[in-house]
Amino acid sequence: MGKKRQGILKNKYFLFWTRFFVEINAINAVIQLFYLKRGLNPSEILYLGIAWSVATLVFEIPTGYLADSIGRKKTIILGVILNIIANLLMFVAYGFWPFAAITAILSLSFSCFSGTDDAIIYDSLREVGDEKSLLRISGKYLSAARVSKIFTPFIGALIAENLTSFQFNILLFINAFSSFAALVTSVRLVEPNRFVDVSEKETGVFRDSVTLIKNNPNLAKIILNKTLVFIGDFVFWKIYQPLLIGIGFSVFHLGVLYLIFQSILTLVYWFPQKIKDKVGDLAIFRVVPFVALLCAIYVFLGTNKWLIYISSMGILLLGSVRDPYFTEVVQNRLKSYNRATATSVFNFFKSIFDIPLLFISGLLAAKDINNVLYIPILLFAVSVLFLQIDKDDLAVRNKNH
Repeated sequence: MGKKRQGILKNKYFLFWTRFFVEINAINAVIQLFYLKRGLNPSEILYLGIAWSVATLVFEIPTGYLADSIGRKKTIILGVILNIIANLLMFVAYGFWPFAAITAILSLSFSCFSGTDDAIIYDSLREVGDEKSLLRISGKYLSAARVSKIFTPFIGALIAENLTSFQFNILLFINAFSSFAALVTSVRLVEPNRFVDVSEKETGVFRDSVTLIKNNPNLAKIILNKTLVFIGDFVFWKIYQPLLIGIGFSVFHLGVLYLIFQSILTLVYWFPQKIKDKVGDLAIFRVVPFVALLCAIYVFLGTNKWLIYISSMGILLLGSVRDPYFTEVVQNRLKSYNRATATSVFNFFKSIFDIPLLFISGLLAAKDINNVLYIPILLFAVSVLFLQIDKDDLAVRNKNH
């Protein structure tokens, strides 16, 4: 067996660990508290989400061209280096604009991975004649991002219990160290022969996302349902940490909350078919926005702090728990694209809606952080009242399939 072939066979392992280390974020369970400590106000924390979304819209397609011009391996390495730079800058950043720049760098870093990682997996498997393993390998690769989010933020919450600058720096050091570990694994990748152009795939996703929506009005409703619930969850994620601290919870409680909802998400992502067989498609799509709405209303109006805690966990969980099922809905309407296309369709439309909604959320936060809850409540209510997914929507999917 040739040396290059041996290296290509190991690409799936090195790519998995590269993504795993890049996704480690020890500070995530207390990230909003860290921003407050570093001079940001609640409005500015929400505006950081705009910086990410704008950068995603700007860089998503150009990084595809970059991967085709300099190679997949070099683009992945560039993404890791950008991640290292962002994590190092976190040590010294203070105030909104430095963190906005860091957020944009992180968005560019992940744009370097988007599409490029799929291309490495596909090209590597095709070069060794093992295309039949694509779904299995891709699934394990995607799990790298989820698994790394389970325990690390919980450990981070334990370390930063008193929210001191020294404790925050320990978490930043963990993030920086993991980024350097990702660099070590990424340089071990072997550039496979090119069978798919990343730039054509990314441009095609942009073009065909619009065409797909125009030709499938039911799918437009489904995507809006998913997008609005997800954005409502994202807006809430931006404020839940100071909100829970404000009603008497500790940093430890934030870590436990993060550990539980990420663990549940991981189980759902590992066993989506079993869950669907038990509860059915319609329940998955219809119940989630309704329960999210009830949770958001209770967080806003409720008085029992433990029920507020549980409701907060529910909102964070429900924003992403339907992702595998939405992916299936889109895939059943596609002819010749891989599973990453479905995620790209959702991310494209999410970025467009993110910007104005996060801006409005920031304006509301300027008066009172609790006012931001109007946005999740409104978005969840719109999904329940006007974008409810019914049997006809799912029947169209099955018919096309």
